Amino acid sequence: MPRLLALFVLFSLSAGSPAHAFDWGVFADLSPFIRDCLAQTLSERELKALAKLGADRPKDKAFRKKSAKAYKKCLKAAVDEAPKTLPMAAGNCGSLPPPYDGPLFDAMTQIDDRMDMTSAIKDVEAAGVDRMALFARSRKSLGENEDAVLALRERWPDFIVLGAPKYFLLRGDLDDAFIEATVAGVRENNYAFVGEVLYTHGDKVHGESTASGERYIDPRGPGTAKLLRTLTARGRSVPVMTHWEVYAWDRDWPRFSTLYAKFPEQVFVVPHMAFGSAGQMRMLLGKHPNVIVTTSKKDKKKGGYSDASKAALLGDGFIDGCGRLRPKWRDVLVTYKDRIMFATDAHKNHRWKIYANLISTGRAWLGQLPASVAKVIAFDNAERIYLPRN
Repeated sequence: MPRLLALFVLFSLSAGSPAHAFDWGVFADLSPFIRDCLAQTLSERELKALAKLGADRPKDKAFRKKSAKAYKKCLKAAVDEAPKTLPMAAGNCGSLPPPYDGPLFDAMTQIDDRMDMTSAIKDVEAAGVDRMALFARSRKSLGENEDAVLALRERWPDFIVLGAPKYFLLRGDLDDAFIEATVAGVRENNYAFVGEVLYTHGDKVHGESTASGERYIDPRGPGTAKLLRTLTARGRSVPVMTHWEVYAWDRDWPRFSTLYAKFPEQVFVVPHMAFGSAGQMRMLLGKHPNVIVTTSKKDKKKGGYSDASKAALLGDGFIDGCGRLRPKWRDVLVTYKDRIMFATDAHKNHRWKIYANLISTGRAWLGQLPASVAKVIAFDNAERIYLPRN
């Protein structure tokens, strides 16, 4: 049985099993992905205690419930993050064209102190990537991890293109402290873009849990307008990453469309194609020439939402179970080739650890495009957007 199929079956069985039937032996041999995921909920001491128990369940009922729930969430996340979709029936796939072997610019990666930063950059080099866009993840305070990421650029000045740090504690609107720090970073550190601003982010099974089921920043708020105007007033407007997810399309499409239209000279980058459908991407890219999208996490349908109804409202992935580009998505990629950037969004440990697989998958679907289109998406657009020549 293929490894991913086995994982899927294991998830299906464990997710539907009563608590007393849970296989406690799974904690004795955790995969790196699931261990990293569990570390978001369980302490190192708790993980070691579970591993020592073998097949025996913990005596404490509350701890049993907490541990089993965490494992089931992480197992579901592992299925969601697997670099390839479930294979179709054997013999039905046929062969694919040779993978794209041209230059590659990973247009979106992010990192924080929970991973070995030097090793991560070396993994990118080893995967055959020619250049990468990177920004720090500031989870607890403004500027957290910023110095460490700046030091990475000093070591790899021609390889790393830096963006202003991503900040996790924004709610409702962009605050003055974030705006001031971001503008100062662009000016003083020569950031090429503003890292991902989480405008709309639905709760995930392996992430935070909010009372409203999402973190939300209204793009119509005065903070966003102030950031964009301040960047321009300082003489250097740079691309801004606006992360949003289409599960509330009727609410958010008018709001973001208004934002993009209000600042026509500002370049906006939308990560992950907003997890939208091919039709939604045609609407977005067809209406707003100042919007660029990344391909990160769009090879397959996005899952892992705490609320399954949100996931059901997202678009499908652009490759099928055989790794073949779906025709409707191929048309989008070709039609809007100048507005799409290849990216992986390597961010947490589990995604950095499968980085080589993410690149292999990317080269495989890029190889199904006309060579000239593939190179524009794989490299040229990011070079043009992040490193414009005056």
